[in-house]
Amino acid sequence: MKIVFCSHDGHNYFGGPYEWAKRIGREWRRRGYEVVYLFLSDHAKEKSSVYQYVLGQGFEAHHLRRHSLLQWADNTEDRAKWFFLKTKRIKPDVFVANNILEALYACPQIEHLGIKTFGIYHTDDARHLWFRDLFVVNRLQGPSNIVYVSQLLHKKHGVGDCNFVIGCGAPLMGSRASYQQGPFKLVYAGKITNEAKQIIPNLLAFIEIVKRNPGLTLEFHIYGAGDKEKEVKRLAATWDKHIFFHGFMRLDQVQNELAKYHAFILLSDYEGLPIALMESMGVGLVPICLDIPSGIPELVDNGVNGFIVKDREVSFERAVMQLANDPALWERMSLAAKEKISLQYSTTAIADQWEKAFHTGKSGTRRGRLQLPEVHPLLIGQDVRKPGIVEFLKQQYYRIERRIKNVPKAI
Repeated sequence: MKIVFCSHDGHNYFGGPYEWAKRIGREWRRRGYEVVYLFLSDHAKEKSSVYQYVLGQGFEAHHLRRHSLLQWADNTEDRAKWFFLKTKRIKPDVFVANNILEALYACPQIEHLGIKTFGIYHTDDARHLWFRDLFVVNRLQGPSNIVYVSQLLHKKHGVGDCNFVIGCGAPLMGSRASYQQGPFKLVYAGKITNEAKQIIPNLLAFIEIVKRNPGLTLEFHIYGAGDKEKEVKRLAATWDKHIFFHGFMRLDQVQNELAKYHAFILLSDYEGLPIALMESMGVGLVPICLDIPSGIPELVDNGVNGFIVKDREVSFERAVMQLANDPALWERMSLAAKEKISLQYSTTAIADQWEKAFHTGKSGTRRGRLQLPEVHPLLIGQDVRKPGIVEFLKQQYYRIERRIKNVPKAI
């Protein structure tokens, strides 16, 4: 079987979906499948992190840059055409459009070639409801098969047949956290931002716990990058015995690094089925997560393999204190967390589910011509349609004008 897998990419793109894209490709190849990657990137080839990684692993991969100087071709129609033409040449059995808008638009044409197509619904973020409106409700303008990363997403947004629930999963390695004498260590890995993740409110909540419990040694370790790095570093400098910022974690370091800690903190405003959470549970960290509508309860059995807390104040503190003061409780929960991932969410288990989807998914023979719907209101500015020649020349004029105005003056 040959699989085409589509993904976004760019410079230092190391978040959960990007790491999963690397892992699942390796697992499919291990099973004897041929995997070819198609990347729509925000940066040039040499700066596109996932593209460079898979090339280094010996995969065939193709790269299309967005926001290029060739503005005439930098639009939704031409990008969708690129996905179609690449796939036509590669001749796969399966096309995984993922959540890439232009790849999703190309699916009907690709199905016309007799290729099964799959889209992936990753998040419950209201800003991504365009996926439901364009491709779940109306299968005629996108992939025939939809994969939801959590039961919650399927329950809330699933319409019609050919629906599959498959999480992104996590690797299982030999590393496992252990609780010995010393500080109780919390960890967060992900985007360093307040958008969804609420990194600064979470750190301030941790500081309050430290203030109220001076006799208990607590540490909070943070990995990732984002627009709140400066604030995180400032807090780490002020609370240098309790808060530690480490920056990026490489893929080959993730689980060995996470195994140094005891509890994984995820107090987000919204989530899908968080990959970093699965990675942490896979090495025995006990999760502490905020009670939000998400796929988290599918991973965390409250009081059994982690805690789902009601707030960032009293409930969060209670969970931290229970784990920090009761090593036996932590050990039981740690073992249960690792077992949950091993049985249901390991990369191997997830690949098994994908294999079933590939074999049972619907294959359609549909239109062979690209026909795009009206631009969805949530995609204004992102779904950029091909301009006429006059509009194109205007865009180029204003683009050059902006560049000239931004050129620094000579001293």
